[in-house]
Amino acid sequence: MSVPPVSVVMTTHNHEAFVADAVRSVLQQTWPNLQIVISDDGSTDATWDIVQDVLGQYTGPHRVHAQRHPTNIGAPRNLQSVVDAATGKLQVMAHGDDIAFPHRVETIARLWRCTGASLISHNAVLASGPDQPSKLLRDVQPDEQLSLLDVSAGTWTTQMLGASFAWDVGLRAAFDPVDRRLLARGQDHVLPLRGALLKGCWYIGEPLMMWRQHPAQLTKDTGDLFGTQAMTDETVAAYHISTQLQRLRDVQARRAVADSPELVAAEQRVIMVLKALSERWVAHRSELEDTAHTLRWLPRGTP
Repeated sequence: MSVPPVSVVMTTHNHEAFVADAVRSVLQQTWPNLQIVISDDGSTDATWDIVQDVLGQYTGPHRVHAQRHPTNIGAPRNLQSVVDAATGKLQVMAHGDDIAFPHRVETIARLWRCTGASLISHNAVLASGPDQPSKLLRDVQPDEQLSLLDVSAGTWTTQMLGASFAWDVGLRAAFDPVDRRLLARGQDHVLPLRGALLKGCWYIGEPLMMWRQHPAQLTKDTGDLFGTQAMTDETVAAYHISTQLQRLRDVQARRAVADSPELVAAEQRVIMVLKALSERWVAHRSELEDTAHTLRWLPRGTP
């Protein structure tokens, strides 16, 4: 049986303290038919120079393509550019501040071949510094399929870690692009439901990467997560409302193609979650207004 082509799609931005090990880790993958695509989003530090230096020393079998945007275009557009450059039938996400274990791609690809899953995620080791493993994201459990009803019943679980995602190319072809007027970022909340709506969303219980935690991590740059508890709760609720609106569109789009009682139940669950989030968001906004707080938007990176 021929070995299907797989692509690792890596995005980087100002990752100079981490990117050398991250790039080396994808170059060391054991899957034999592998393309590696790296896209730097206009880094202002030494990230791009380090990427070029590591790739310049590589003499292995994997096909490598690296590109750089002259200015920062934002994480979603950078991801789209690297996805567009990938040719594999399975695409495995990677970030310039994480470390993939050598068998990561092979483990994902084997499950994909067995199940035909549209989306696969996996466990990870959390690291508090460049090389300081601290704990597992989740206790090690058997691999499992996440059902449509389970995925539609909430907003996010640790089984949906975006940094661990791999998707069949058919997943992106089956849906319209995420509406950036609803959701400028946060596709990790959308893709698992899309996978469950198609050929399945699977989770691998074995940790296959080191997920590095640091102050400049993209996950920590989604809103005001460092103010009072009310400020954090308001930010998170508003963020989840955006993802739920996109998820509702996705379920309704699938119902228009081929309806079923399961899709009806999934839509009802998404609506129930959306209603609860909206009530929570309004309550947090009211609390802040009552304590004389005013919403202000600041350029990203403003201290």
